[in-house]
Amino acid sequence: MKRNKLKAKWYAIKQRCFNEKNTAYKHYGERGLTLYSNWINDCNSFVEYLKSLPDFTEKALSKKLITLDRIDNNGNYEPGNLAWKSMIFQCRNRRKKSNSLCPFKGISIDNTRIGKKPWQCRITINKKTIKLGWFINAEEGKRFRDDYIKNNNLEGFIT
Repeated sequence: MKRNKLKAKWYAIKQRCFNEKNTAYKHYGERGLTLYSNWINDCNSFVEYLKSLPDFTEKALSKKLITLDRIDNNGNYEPGNLAWKSMIFQCRNRRKKSNSLCPFKGISIDNTRIGKKPWQCRITINKKTIKLGWFINAEEGKRFRDDYIKNNNLEGFIT
């Protein structure tokens, strides 16, 4: 049963990376992300690699306590760039939404704050948003957010 879950992961990755009709293709294949060439046609090798990674257990997988992570979010599905992580870690480890005007995650601008610091910095922890403050520019807000993450040992947040 668990082997089938791992095989399903292999299939889903192939779809995201190679099938232009897949709805997630724009976030993977279109960005140039791919699957390690030795795994493209060898599901068994892929499955054995995943099972050899630290933190993998059949029980954790079946209870959905772990999920497959690409260590470098811009990297491929390949040896050295995959790890099993908790769902909490994964929720924190996401790219910034592409529709934002700011290049940094957790920083947004409020154009109604004329003459005031227009850039708001915030972070969400356990479904609770914490407003960290207002800043003159996005870079100042990013530095503050990064320091907050480091000072509070918030593993998994992108800095």
